[in-house]
Amino acid sequence: MDHEFYRHGLDTISDSQITWDPYTPNLIAGLPATCTFGSAVWRSRTPLICFQIVEMHVPDRVLLQFGMVQHIPDLVEAIERVTMQGKADQDWPTYHDKYIKQWQNRLFSVVEQQDTGNSDPTHARNRYLEWYWRITCRWISTPVECPVISYELSGQADKILVDLVSTVQGRIRTLLSETDAKRMKESLTDIDVYITVKMAESKQIM
Repeated sequence: MDHEFYRHGLDTISDSQITWDPYTPNLIAGLPATCTFGSAVWRSRTPLICFQIVEMHVPDRVLLQFGMVQHIPDLVEAIERVTMQGKADQDWPTYHDKYIKQWQNRLFSVVEQQDTGNSDPTHARNRYLEWYWRITCRWISTPVECPVISYELSGQADKILVDLVSTVQGRIRTLLSETDAKRMKESLTDIDVYITVKMAESKQIM
C-alpha cells in the first residue's frame, strides 16, 4: 500500500499505544557490555559527524525514553547541508572543526533533569504539550480512503478539543485566584457556555 496509508496509521496512534520508557533499568542491566559501551554520551547534546554529514543528537527532545520528565527543549541548531560532489580533496576535519570540538566536549553536554519549579510531573507535561502544540505540524497526512480503516482521521475535531482543553485550563488557573463569589460564578458560566459551543463544533465535524 502507499505511504499515505502508513501515515494515516501514525496519525491515529493514541498515547496508550506508545511505550514511552522502553529502556528500563532491568532491561539495561541484562544487556551485554558491548551494548552499553559509551552510555555516558546517550544523553549528550552533541553533533554526530561522518565525513561531510553533521547531524545534531538532541536527547532533550525524548527524555521520557530515559525515565525523565520531559521539559521544553532548546532550539536545534540549523546545520548547513553539504555534499561530497566536487569536493574530492576537501579536508573535512578542518571544514567541520567547530562540530568536532563540540564532539570532543560531549561529556560536558549531557542533558540533565531540569527543575520545573513544581514537583507534580503533570505540570511539566502540560507545559511541554502546550509548547509542542504551538510549534508542531501534528498531522502528516490528509484523510485517505482505505478498506481496512472504517473511519476517517478527525484532525480538525481533535484540534478543536485540544484547544478547548488548553483554553479552559487557562481560565481555571485564572479563576483559582478569584475571591469574589459573583465574578467566580460568572466565570464558571462563561466556561460552561464555551465548552458547550466547542463540543457542538467538534461533533459537527466528526
